[in-house]
Amino acid sequence: MFTDYRAYWNFSNRVRNSNRYTLDDSSLEFVRVFRESVHEREETIRGGSKLVRAVRDYQETYGEYGEVTNITGASEERILPKRQFAFDGRANPSGVVTLYLASSKKTAVSEVRPWVGETISIAWLAIVRDLRIVNLSIGHGKNIFSELTMSELTGDAPISHEKANRCVWNDIDSAFSKPTTRTDTGAEYAPTQILAEAVKCEGFDGIVYKSSFGGEHGYNVALFNVDDAKVERCNAFSIDDIEISFSQAGNPWAKRQV
Repeated sequence: MFTDYRAYWNFSNRVRNSNRYTLDDSSLEFVRVFRESVHEREETIRGGSKLVRAVRDYQETYGEYGEVTNITGASEERILPKRQFAFDGRANPSGVVTLYLASSKKTAVSEVRPWVGETISIAWLAIVRDLRIVNLSIGHGKNIFSELTMSELTGDAPISHEKANRCVWNDIDSAFSKPTTRTDTGAEYAPTQILAEAVKCEGFDGIVYKSSFGGEHGYNVALFNVDDAKVERCNAFSIDDIEISFSQAGNPWAKRQV
């Protein structure tokens, strides 16, 4: 059990900005507690379950004069990740192949960030056997302010170990759910990559975490073994619209008119 509510924040800060490849004693202790506790979040994805994957690619068939006669989904080879194209992700460092799937078409498409008018492929994959999965979606959307009182935050009241532990797991859940961008560096991924490897070392087949896209039922699944899912079918889709909703987050500023 984690006893310091700032444990993940401190761990993340250390591996991003200080010791990443040779962990210091504090980071090693964090990973040790994580590995002991992660079994409490074990769940099973049954063989035969269907999940979805989107890729920014598709196939065209050409006629006698070079005209496009048909558009269909990307090939199975293109749908499944390859080592030479395994870039840094939430659950994998560069070069380590991980199969990222989603619970719905909307979630899968949102995760690849297409633009309006782009043609992409959506594939449906079947899980080939029962998989032991760690559920890292339980605390999604929660933060210390939803767990701790102001007195606890200011140090005027003690924080129970149970509350501190929930805060840390909420931070871990939120870290995996944080959207990635093309400008993210390896440092930004390092904390969750280390934890994903710890999950793998504990004998699990993958992790599930909440997506920031796809609504209430949008989940991502990262499988450590690509062969644990088989492509069943694939189709090409055109992106018709991308909805963006926003609200003011703070106070505006303006230059004084002279």
